[in-house]
Amino acid sequence: MVVSSGYIYQEIPRGSIRLVNLLPGHPGTELHCEITNGHFLDPNLDSGPPVPYEALSYTWGDPVFPCRINCADTQIPVTQNLSDALCQLRKRDENRFLWIDAVCINQQDAEEKKHQLPLMKYIYGRASCVIIWLGLADEFTVGALLLIDRAAKLLRKETGQHIPQPRQLVREVPSDEKNKERGLPLASELEKWRPLKELLARPWFSRAWVQQESAMASSAIAMVGGYKRDWADFGVAATFFAYKGYGQPVYGQRGSGFADHLGAASALWSSSLMANGLRNPERSPLLALLWLADRTKATDPRDKVYSLLGLALEEEALKKDGFEADYTKKEREAFSRLARHLLCYPHPAVKHELALLATAKHYEDDKSDNWPSWVPKWHKETPERAQILKERRGTMYIISNLPSSQKFWAGGRESRIDLLDKLDPYVIAVEGFVFATISTNVRFLKDPPLSRPRLWNLVLDIRKVREDRHALYPTREMIDEAFAQTLTLSGTVPDPTGTRPLQTYHAIDFTYFCFSLFKKTLENMDTDGYNAMMREFGLEHNRLKNVVEGHEPSETFSRDMQTSCLGRKLFGTKEGYIGVGDITLQADDLVCVLFGGKVPFVLRKMRGHYRLVGECYLHGIMFGEALDWGQKMRQWFHLR
Repeated sequence: MVVSSGYIYQEIPRGSIRLVNLLPGHPGTELHCEITNGHFLDPNLDSGPPVPYEALSYTWGDPVFPCRINCADTQIPVTQNLSDALCQLRKRDENRFLWIDAVCINQQDAEEKKHQLPLMKYIYGRASCVIIWLGLADEFTVGALLLIDRAAKLLRKETGQHIPQPRQLVREVPSDEKNKERGLPLASELEKWRPLKELLARPWFSRAWVQQESAMASSAIAMVGGYKRDWADFGVAATFFAYKGYGQPVYGQRGSGFADHLGAASALWSSSLMANGLRNPERSPLLALLWLADRTKATDPRDKVYSLLGLALEEEALKKDGFEADYTKKEREAFSRLARHLLCYPHPAVKHELALLATAKHYEDDKSDNWPSWVPKWHKETPERAQILKERRGTMYIISNLPSSQKFWAGGRESRIDLLDKLDPYVIAVEGFVFATISTNVRFLKDPPLSRPRLWNLVLDIRKVREDRHALYPTREMIDEAFAQTLTLSGTVPDPTGTRPLQTYHAIDFTYFCFSLFKKTLENMDTDGYNAMMREFGLEHNRLKNVVEGHEPSETFSRDMQTSCLGRKLFGTKEGYIGVGDITLQADDLVCVLFGGKVPFVLRKMRGHYRLVGECYLHGIMFGEALDWGQKMRQWFHLR
């Protein structure tokens, strides 16, 4: 924020805030305000400043400031969105005290920001009301609010609670019959659903700071132009639509992002419930909050992390360790310090601190840089990463996002981590052992995954990692059994609708999948192609046909395989094992078991150190089977 006069931002005592006194005026006239200093906000007291105020939650948008607020003898440049909000909030005949981050904090003073940001949760928590400004009304606004009102009413009627708890809800798959009973549009009436999609796609729902701002509010209203709704109505409605299955592609049109927008709104409301002790009196670990906020956006990329510190389970421990929102530090230094703390000094309630390593993802479009391989790029959104997120529909990594993967304990229960040089924040040492060396790998699924003219080639790609498919797997299982388990991560993929239990797949499911792709390939061929295919693979076709005869095909194997493997590589090792791992793994990378890790990790040996490639699934060692053998091979891996 650039202002034309320095006197506006006089230094204020620590623990105090500025307020904007928005002066009265008529619609269409210029905005006038006063900035008042020195309103103390003591974190140790429950009360706010003597002057009651409202806090504004809104999006900055692009750092362009075409509008002005008159303040004494100067003007403050502001964004169009903030100007629109203030024009709507201004009263005709009385003052209105507001807290607005862009105006009340000197954005050019990094030291002031450092001391003001820890007060944010108190600022929003002690405001008489938090005003959520979603932007001006448009042609979709009325239709969206009608759907929100209807959904909130339905859920409150179903549960008998004004603020229903998610645990009270029953997940469903929607149908036209149910929609008629509920007074909601049919699935085919996309134009009637579009207003909701357009409203939830507004930038506010993806802004990093809104999770804390909405969560800490004791009272909040959402405004779209002159329309107002209680924030609880938005939250209850989003919960209804999410739990009742309206995030399915048919309601938002495939690829429109409707499910993600709906999930973001529902997650924001869940944060509000948790922060107010209505859902869970315990705070969430920072890593879980970072996951929930993974697709949020921030003008300053560091805010992707800083905006969550006040909500995190580790808040006090981080303060004692000296970690705070510090805008004098670049992302690399700040995030490395945070990652070291979370790894080396985990909160007692955090059971799997090595889960952090699974979030340190690398992508094919990442350029060579000096970023530590074990530190997550919490701020970064690359085209490759965005595509994977879209493909996976939320299952970004195994450890922290699949609740059923709790059964994995490849590295045992206790981790061993060493800071080595405490003055060097970019290196750590983790104890474990090398189990296998990658020999072959293939990225056999890409978007769209099953659109190949010869679907049978997908099967051939899968089999490249273990061509001796008639031999037994190292665990003495049939190879096809290992493929079935590996391609679906041992049945840890949750059903998207939440209405069916987890599936456990076996060799027959993989074999039926192969047979079905063979049949579909033949159906799309002319006579010459058919004959050539049967000459080359006729014996395999007959074998598959005989094996599956009398068995029913799985309705979910293909879906769960795609969910597990999109954006990942299938690989084989020199020792005969097969697994699934990150897209940047390559031949001669090492599959390592790190003590305390739920899953194995792929490391790359460099000169004098190792680089973390990512987590992986390796069939046959996910349940601690390699631990006894590995005790004799234990070593320290220095990660950079």
